[in-house]
Amino acid sequence: MSLQTRFEHLCESLGVEKGVAQQWWQKISEHCQEKQRFYHTLQHLNNLYKVFEKNKEKLKVLPKNEYIIALCIFFHEYLNYKIISNNASVIYEPTRGDNEDKSAEIFLDFAKNTNLSQTDIDYVKKIILATKNHMSHRDLAEDENWLLFVFLDLDLSILGAPQEEYIEYAKAIRQEYIHVDDETFRRERGAFLKRWLARGQEGLYLYYTTPMRELFEAAAARNLQFEQEKLSVGLM
Repeated sequence: MSLQTRFEHLCESLGVEKGVAQQWWQKISEHCQEKQRFYHTLQHLNNLYKVFEKNKEKLKVLPKNEYIIALCIFFHEYLNYKIISNNASVIYEPTRGDNEDKSAEIFLDFAKNTNLSQTDIDYVKKIILATKNHMSHRDLAEDENWLLFVFLDLDLSILGAPQEEYIEYAKAIRQEYIHVDDETFRRERGAFLKRWLARGQEGLYLYYTTPMRELFEAAAARNLQFEQEKLSVGLM
């Protein structure tokens, strides 16, 4: 099933009028193909779907709750909100520090066209905002936040990909931060990698859910270590 078809089915299930759904798909599609995007593209969204579809039974996501994950896939990080001729437009600006906040705003704008309950709207917003810092949610109650944990793990599944795929991901991230000079990028990216690797040394896991941990934890640690080593000698 194509990504567009998935979005159209999602919108139909949420009571969104067909014409409105087409307009929203066009916005998302166009901006996911902007020239400054190398990783956060339609392929990224499609990959999240693939990982989810393959593992949703292990992750114990009930069919009645799949729309929450789907909404997070389409409206999560790096979707910014601008007003252009008084029309909402979704846009990615990697130089900004408030992408997740703007993502939440654009989701709330979309939600006005749906039959979503306020509880669902608030929960999707909470998940989108949670992607600001994947590390900071260990104190949340699992029963109340299982879908949040599932989505955060999905979003980081690339870290546990086969090494060749991970290398392409790392290169794409560098391209999205092409405005940053090499020295600064290596320092900041190196600090990011160090923080993630430190979790393992502290006995903490990268992934919240056991199924994703079993699938990706070991490979993610190897990939992060690999990139850190390459960065330290200027090879990435």
